[in-house]
Amino acid sequence: PAAPTVAVEQMGKGLWFLSGGTHNSAVIEFDDHVTIIDTPQTEARGLAVIAKARELVPGKPVTTLINSHHHFDHTGGAAIAEGLTVIAHQGNVAFVEEIAKRPRSVTPDALSKNPKPAMVQGVGEDLVLSDSSMSVTLYPVSNVHAETMLIAYFPRDRVLFQADLYNEGFAVHPYVAGLLDEIKKRNLRFDRVMTGHGKSTTLAQLVKDAAAQAPAGTN
Repeated sequence: PAAPTVAVEQMGKGLWFLSGGTHNSAVIEFDDHVTIIDTPQTEARGLAVIAKARELVPGKPVTTLINSHHHFDHTGGAAIAEGLTVIAHQGNVAFVEEIAKRPRSVTPDALSKNPKPAMVQGVGEDLVLSDSSMSVTLYPVSNVHAETMLIAYFPRDRVLFQADLYNEGFAVHPYVAGLLDEIKKRNLRFDRVMTGHGKSTTLAQLVKDAAAQAPAGTN
């Protein structure tokens, strides 16, 4: 297959939205390291995302992967084989650790060829990752799409990253009401949205699409 295409859009200082396929990621630069949100789909896509992160921030190691949720299309890639620590919802920690141990003997992947234990940090409550360069808050959320999800909020740049709860360009948004509830409950203030699928978009567009899901005559 053709090599994955990774398109880059800068969302703020040290913050990039990576698209170019059907699934998206984000790259976050801290003082002395780089973090990625989601290495989705295949090992090839994951390696391409990691390579792009290293290209965007040369001289700083890519050390961490934030996993938005456990669904198979958002948990592909070679992050564990590349030595990245995985930050996941606490409810997904055992799952990530277990799948990292599974052999792949028919078509061995990078981890099967170079086995190593998964290093996983669980998030059970709001977690702030912050230094002098960057601050991001990870919020564990429950939704009918998945009970164990993380969304990422960047207060300085007024940006939110979420996967699957709202997808730009989709005709139907069955999970967006739950996302709006979380936004209101946490009083998150942002203007732009990085999405797991589709293009980056605005909060105004998200709200507009959410309103279109309601049957006529209802609030």
